[in-house]
Formats: sequence, structure tokens, C-alpha cells
Amino acid sequence: MKSPQNDRPSLPSLSEQNSHLAAGPTPPRSRGRVWRRVGIVVLLGLSGWLAWAAWTEVRAEALLRQAEAAYKRGNWPAALRNAQDQIKLRPRNARGALLAALCLTRLSKPEEAEPYYRKAGPLLELDDQHRRAFALIQAQRADDAASVYGQILRRWPNDVMAMRRLAAIHISRNRWDHALKLAERLMQIPSAEVTGQTLKGAVFHNLGVMGIVGAFSEAIDADHRVLQLDPDLREMPLPGGLFWYQFSYDLLREGKTAEARATLDRALAQNEDAALIDLLGQVYMKEGDLERAEQCWRRAVELDHSRGDPWLNLGKLALRRQQPQEAIRLLTRATELLPESIDTLYNLSQAYRLAGNHAEANRLQQRVQRLRPVEAMPQEASAVSRADASIQGNSSRAPKD
Repeated sequence: MKSPQNDRPSLPSLSEQNSHLAAGPTPPRSRGRVWRRVGIVVLLGLSGWLAWAAWTEVRAEALLRQAEAAYKRGNWPAALRNAQDQIKLRPRNARGALLAALCLTRLSKPEEAEPYYRKAGPLLELDDQHRRAFALIQAQRADDAASVYGQILRRWPNDVMAMRRLAAIHISRNRWDHALKLAERLMQIPSAEVTGQTLKGAVFHNLGVMGIVGAFSEAIDADHRVLQLDPDLREMPLPGGLFWYQFSYDLLREGKTAEARATLDRALAQNEDAALIDLLGQVYMKEGDLERAEQCWRRAVELDHSRGDPWLNLGKLALRRQQPQEAIRLLTRATELLPESIDTLYNLSQAYRLAGNHAEANRLQQRVQRLRPVEAMPQEASAVSRADASIQGNSSRAPKD
């Protein structure tokens, strides 16, 4: 058995201790050499980093200039590549982000552009925001476009284009109160009152078609004001034919047939339009002048074979005259053009019943019953879509460069 003393660490010998004592501490000169070496290494590293940073700055600026030059030439792909390369070197650079966003917008890639727009932030000018929002509308992202128009109006509260386009989005979403608030704001701007009154008239026209009591009267008042301010409709933002159609339709629904006829005569003197002629036929029908009504509807068919309403109205007239076979011919064509119209299907079923074909009449009546919960007001439903499309279409003109 080993003695515990054998487990103790051995102590240096006396000679070893003497040699260490003789060597003494590290001389100061040696320590200085070490620190100089460390300093040289640090300086070399710092110099390399500074050189790399300077190169990065120069390279990033050169890429940005190349991107801007390519953008001005209209070479969007090249400008985008340079802008994205610049962003890799300087990720937080707002100028590069804005340029990349604009290029992607030009290339019809609004979804990819959005992160860059958000990064560009404060650099976004009014035209940039309009181009951004317009691209979102084209990409069927109306709610995102509405958010951008909201940003525009917070920074530029009186921007007429933003209010018009935002109102169009609200109308397409049936947000009538929001659209009317924008109309009121526009009417407070002297140079935009015509636009505001037009928008108000369009909103109340839609509400009237939906059955809101008093809406047609409000629309008529607004349209009268438009004509008072802009008799030649040079500032009015809707297509002229659509304005006259809505105005005349509202007058007809309010029982003002004489004014509706005079309004349509005025509009048709400027341009022969199938929709207006069809509506004039309805005015004559309301006044009991069946011959002139028929003439209008036949002329509307000549001008536009694809329009269903004149075929429907001619079919109704044939039914009124107890001409079932002629009614079936006309209403069958109307059904081809308006396959989901309750009014068309119902009248066609009546024509078959008058002709003695009760089986076909019953079949069509069943289709009417299936459609009824979906389409409450068949003949007026298309007017809503026409009004929405008019404002949307007219307010979605691409921003100018």
C-alpha cells in the first residue's frame, strides 16, 4: 500500500527555483513589442474595414445612379436590377427602395413593390403614391388601394384625384356613407364642386335603384347643380352618355316624363346612343305613345344588337298587343342576352302561356322562382352596375408621368 505522501505534487527542486529567480520578470521592452504587434493588427483590420466601407459607399452610389439613368430611359428591368443590387449593399437606403418600388409598379408587379414602398416611406411624393394606388386597383386589390388613398389624403387633404378614386372604391363596396362624405368634401373645393355634385348624383342614383325613398329626388337636385355649373359638361368626370342616362332615368322614375324626354333629346342631339334611345322609348311608353316607343327600341337594336333591354321592351310591347309568337321570338333573344333577368324570364313565360304552351311556361316560372331571392329588381339591377362601372372606369385613368 502506497504512502499518502506519494500522492502529493512534487515541488520544484532547489536548482529549478534558483534558475527561475535568475531569469526574473519579462523585460518592459518585450512587452512593448507585443503591444506594437497588436496595434498593427488592429490598424490593419480597421483600415481594411474602412476601405471596404468606402468601396461599398462608392459602389452603392454608382449603382443608384445607373438605376436612375435606366429608369429615365424607360428600361425598368435594368433599373430594377441595379436598385436591388444597391439595396443589398445599403439595405436601409430609402432612395433605392423607392426606385425598386417604382420599377416593380411599372412592370405590373404591385405585390412585390409594396415592401419597397413601405421602406421608402418619407420619400414618397404625391405622384408616387398615385401610381402605387392605381397599380393596386389594376391588380384587383381595391382595399389596399383605398389604404394608400387614405395616406394621400392625410398628407394632401385636398387632393381631388385621391378623393374621386377613393369614392369609386367605396361605391364598388356599397359604402354609400363614405362616398357621400367624400362628395361633400369635394363640393367644398370650388374647383371640384362639379366633381362632388356628380359623385353625389351617382351615389343617390344607386340608392334610388336600390329602393331608397327620396334618393332619386336627391340625385336630380345634384345633377341640376352640375348642369348649372358646367352646362357643356366639360368638367363633369363621368362619360357624357352615362351622365345623361342616369339623370334621365331618375327623372323618369320620379314621374317627370316631359323633362326626361327633353333631357334625352338634348343628349341624343350630341350623340346617337343605344342606351339613351332605349330609355327614350321607355319615356314614350310611359306617355302612351306606343308607336314612337317601338321606333326607339328598334333603332336601339340596330345600333347595338348585344343590348338586351330593347329586345325585352319590344317583347313586352308584343305581349301587350296580344302577339304571342312575336313576343316569344323577341323575348327569347332577350333571354339569351340577359339570362339571369327575372323580368325577361317572367315575360317569356307569359308569352308561352298566351301561346298555349303551359309546360314551357311552367318551366320558365320555376326558373323565376329560383332567381327571385337573388335579383329583387331585375330591370333596374343593371343600372347599379353601370353607375359603379362608370365612376370606376373614369377614375382609373393611369397617372401621367
